[in-house]
Amino acid sequence: MERPDDEAYADSYFVNANSSTAPGIVDADRQPILDHSEVYSGVYGRASINFYAFNSNGNKGIACGLNNLQKIRDGEPLGGRSRAEDDFADEDEEDFLS
Repeated sequence: MERPDDEAYADSYFVNANSSTAPGIVDADRQPILDHSEVYSGVYGRASINFYAFNSNGNKGIACGLNNLQKIRDGEPLGGRSRAEDDFADEDEEDFLS
């Protein structure tokens, strides 16, 4: 997929890969990353992927499967999504039901 007007994809390729199971995730030293918040849209990393042909109900093509991920370093987060922890006040701060 080409995105010529998006600087986040400059000198890069966009590949949509998926898996029915969660990928293994390691850091640059190949140590497991257990805190999934350390991996986000914008992180620099590597992906182990595989391409395969499919023929399902007359639909033919090439698909991409996701195997594992390696985080190399932090980057600028892409998109503007907030964290759930930041969206809600503590109970002590606001009792809007009383």
